[in-house]
Amino acid sequence: MQTAYQMVWMSAERTPDHLALIDDLSDRRLTYAELIGEIDIVAAGLFERGIRQGDRVATVLPSLFEHCLLLLALQRLCAVPALMNFRLSVAEIRNLISDGDINAAVIGIPHKKWGEAVTACIVGDDIPVEDLERLFQNSELAQFKRPRIYVFLEIIPRNATNKIIRRELKANVLRSRTEETNYKIVEV
Repeated sequence: MQTAYQMVWMSAERTPDHLALIDDLSDRRLTYAELIGEIDIVAAGLFERGIRQGDRVATVLPSLFEHCLLLLALQRLCAVPALMNFRLSVAEIRNLISDGDINAAVIGIPHKKWGEAVTACIVGDDIPVEDLERLFQNSELAQFKRPRIYVFLEIIPRNATNKIIRRELKANVLRSRTEETNYKIVEV
């Protein structure tokens, strides 16, 4: 059995100049050879950010051109895409991430203006916030469901069954806003 990436790669070997992908929003077009090139660039960026074979990576995006590239790049790295419906609430996405052994979490942090701000907690600190924001710019995800705060940390607290301990994570993030910690916090 072959992955979608392997099938695209074989098509690029056979017919590199044939049309492979069309973005219906921007009319951007890629041949199979160009598509493989784009996939390799995205895969290299993911690898630089610590994504490795077997890692589970949540994607919460509508059917966008970029989502297709991301999924194929994850397959290129032999990572496991965990597709989540972008129409789900933050709580539902949070539960799926918690149950899925994924190195990212979405939590709500108290905020003066919004009551609670959607906060994306991500293991690592080398992902540019601009890249994360770009993922949401053209998405159909409602504005109020998009992260307002990004927290980059070394580890996400988990219990014995590997589920994310959201209370502890939230307490750590709140504490990091008033005390010196290793967390990097970026508000957008």
